[in-house]
Parts: sequence; C-alpha cells; structure tokens
Amino acid sequence: MKETGYGYGIIGGAGPVEFYEHTLGAIAIPDSKPGIYAGMLRSKPTSTSKS
Repeated sequence: MKETGYGYGIIGGAGPVEFYEHTLGAIAIPDSKPGIYAGMLRSKPTSTSKS
C-alpha cells in the first residue's frame, strides 16, 4: 500500500492482533471496539414455521 501512496491501512475485525503487530508493525487503534457500526446493523429475522 505504501508504494501506491497510502499512508496507512485499517484491518477491520483483525484477530489475532499480535500477528499483525509482529509481522507488519501494526498499532491497534485505542478504544476502537465495539466499532462505529455497533448497533447499526440488524440481524436477520428468524423464520417462523407454520403448522
């Protein structure tokens, strides 16, 4: 990414974080959990079977 002009990248839902810290020198964003989309996404409605 650096070669194409990006200053940084974000890995969403990264885990295990230690891998990225060790391999890429990544730094976790403090207080980034639960994330900006928490509570915004709806779960699928459960289907009810008719008898």
